[in-house]
Amino acid sequence: MKKHCNTLFAAAILANLLAGSCSPTLYIPNMINTPLLGEKGDFRAAIGGTGMAPEASFDLQGSYALSDQLAVMASGSLMGQRQQQEWSGFRQDLVEAGLGTYKAFWPNRNGFNRGRAEVFAGAGAAWSEDRSVYDINNGYNNYDTYRSNYQRLFLQPGFGIRTRVLDAAITTRLAWVNFSDYQHRRGGEAIEKSRFGFATVEPVLTLGLGYKYVKVFLQIGTVNPFLNPDNYDRVTGAYLDGHFNGGLSFTPWREQKASGPAVAMLPPAPQQETALPTPQPQDNIPTTAADIRQPTDSTVLPPLPMPDSPPAMALSLDSKTATVCIRDNGFPDGDIISVSYRGAYLLRDAELQKTPQCLELHLWQGERNTLYIHSISAGRVKPNTVLVTVADGKEEKRFILQLEEGKTEQIDFSVK
Repeated sequence: MKKHCNTLFAAAILANLLAGSCSPTLYIPNMINTPLLGEKGDFRAAIGGTGMAPEASFDLQGSYALSDQLAVMASGSLMGQRQQQEWSGFRQDLVEAGLGTYKAFWPNRNGFNRGRAEVFAGAGAAWSEDRSVYDINNGYNNYDTYRSNYQRLFLQPGFGIRTRVLDAAITTRLAWVNFSDYQHRRGGEAIEKSRFGFATVEPVLTLGLGYKYVKVFLQIGTVNPFLNPDNYDRVTGAYLDGHFNGGLSFTPWREQKASGPAVAMLPPAPQQETALPTPQPQDNIPTTAADIRQPTDSTVLPPLPMPDSPPAMALSLDSKTATVCIRDNGFPDGDIISVSYRGAYLLRDAELQKTPQCLELHLWQGERNTLYIHSISAGRVKPNTVLVTVADGKEEKRFILQLEEGKTEQIDFSVK
């Protein structure tokens, strides 16, 4: 495809004609990858195109959370024509990868973190070529051909939100681009061979609309050279200095409703609003869950509900042993709890982490085996959201408790 300079003035057109041709198009920034990851195992895949490219383009992106802080991402881009014989136009092939860190914050009432902050750094490599006809009557060797390999280093901070319906992110890519073997040939004659580089800053806004797993997204922004802008102009002849990209994104949705099994949760009794009293050091007070046979003095724990009260959270298990694991359902923010079982503390003033704290419980058949979870501090983000996992060797149950500071919830275990 023959390229022309965009101009509004006849004088500029004449000047371009006298100069012989416009600058080639060898550098088109690809779509910016915006992961918005929330926790370990989270990922995002996207397909789309670069709207400001002078030719058709296809972008493929992916990102994956290796841990609750560390993530990787990769992108590939194909632009322009694929013909191997006579053609006139632009083409560019690019691959890049990055490593970064992220943080999820701002939990909703279910403990799902909507806010995301991230920083990625990485590198990429590309090959590009631009051919245009300079003498239409001179057969096959009538092309101005520009080609080069280039490498790009980037630093990319960003922040945004993820919800069921809307994703939004503001991201800035800071890039250094090195053209390592720029060549210009006319017909079979070498005109120029050189090396040069430039830097750009690319702020973009990315908006995605859909539901949970699949969203249609649009990305708009600008590309601003701030180091060696003349070199940037040498390789962006038909580019309009901006981002107008779009496509489809695919992500998992990990929000869990803050509800337990199909039983009611009792509101704490008034006497439960204070911290659990410390057991007195007596010989008959057990110290581990395996030693607990009978409840101790009622002052050690909040009293159990009366029989005519609404039922507490109740789990009926097949086994006489259960493993209860407790962790923060969101990002650790200083939530502190105490846990007691049948008269003995199993955790005292323990801060909830992403890594579960697991307790082994022995259950007595025909008796009420009650576990109390008391919120001492709700941390920086309220309320205290506790993810509880109960396993009895055959199945696993997961549910979320929401505890206001100073409140207590109880779970009753029974053996079938």
